[in-house]
Amino acid sequence: MTVKLVAIRLDLVEVFATQQRPLFLSELAKFMDIPVSSCLGLVHTLLNRDYLYEVLSSYEIPIATYC
Repeated sequence: MTVKLVAIRLDLVEVFATQQRPLFLSELAKFMDIPVSSCLGLVHTLLNRDYLYEVLSSYEIPIATYC
């Protein structure tokens, strides 16, 4: 059984792990194959919880998360 909410968050981590660079919201949504509006809610939640940070209008996962 797959928990959809967990799977989406893991997809986000996997995108950053493979791209290894800051991503614009539209890029992230495209890589995750989800609507930008859905991606925006996810990004805002993760920003508020300090799992992501913003870099010049793009987003990145802190390096420690990859370890």
